[in-house]
Amino acid sequence: MKALLLACCLLTFSLAFDCLASSLQVQVYQNGKPAAKANICVGSYQERALYVLTQTNEKGYVQLSKLPEGRVVVTANNSEGGKDEIITNADFNKSIMLALPRDNTGPTCPIKK
Repeated sequence: MKALLLACCLLTFSLAFDCLASSLQVQVYQNGKPAAKANICVGSYQERALYVLTQTNEKGYVQLSKLPEGRVVVTANNSEGGKDEIITNADFNKSIMLALPRDNTGPTCPIKK
């Protein structure tokens, strides 16, 4: 009985981990240069920061981990503009690049409280 319970717990943990085991590297540019401290959020169109709310490093990169299975919206923005992209499981464990617009348009991440 203990072995069955242990096996069941391990399977549950494994399945939960697999659902959140994906990662993604995001690189953000503006005007051809890395966008340091750009806001990054991951979620849906209705709730953009449902899973992640962070910022890029000084080189415009951020490594996101433990992303959920399925489809998510990755949004990047700074004071001058925003850009988003739909990412699916096929894009996980890869790298994407987002180029921010120059005209103060586009989606935004919520402000961190």
